[in-house]
Amino acid sequence: MYTIISGTNRNNSKSLMVSKLIEEIYKAKGEEVNLIDLRDLPPAIYTPEAYGEKPKEFQPFLDKVVNAKGLIVVAAEYNGSAPGALKYFIDMLPYPDAFENVAVSFVGIAAGQWAGIRAVEHMQQVFGYRDAYLHPKRVFLPNSYGLLTSDEQFKETPEYTRLETQADSFIQFCNQVLGE
Repeated sequence: MYTIISGTNRNNSKSLMVSKLIEEIYKAKGEEVNLIDLRDLPPAIYTPEAYGEKPKEFQPFLDKVVNAKGLIVVAAEYNGSAPGALKYFIDMLPYPDAFENVAVSFVGIAAGQWAGIRAVEHMQQVFGYRDAYLHPKRVFLPNSYGLLTSDEQFKETPEYTRLETQADSFIQFCNQVLGE
């Protein structure tokens, strides 16, 4: 099972739109996929006590990460980095269990020409620190507001083809690093 993390809790986000498209791609390849939408995190996770003891409502999110064959992180660039909601979500996951020896793939998006490269590079540092296997084939989607106007229109772009190619590569990568 693969888990896609839509890396922001913003309503109507392009990250969620891309995450849903990636979910479709993996399902079309016959893979089981979970999608984590950070808007759905329980409010109790934002209390100071959550650092020590996670609220029971957080368990389904934790399970989707810990039981994943591979993680696909869709990170929009906010102020030269990844969204704070994504970093906070990562901070709430157990160390080292959540990411140690887990394969992780990255998709960066941004309104500008650099397409979320800073957000992805920041996330690579975090996941690398947590001993994840970093998939080298990253995808960057620049001009997200012009590019991602509709699902159907986007499916006809070279960027969509790059997401499909990345999925094939990541499935193979996961099988290799997990010895399957």
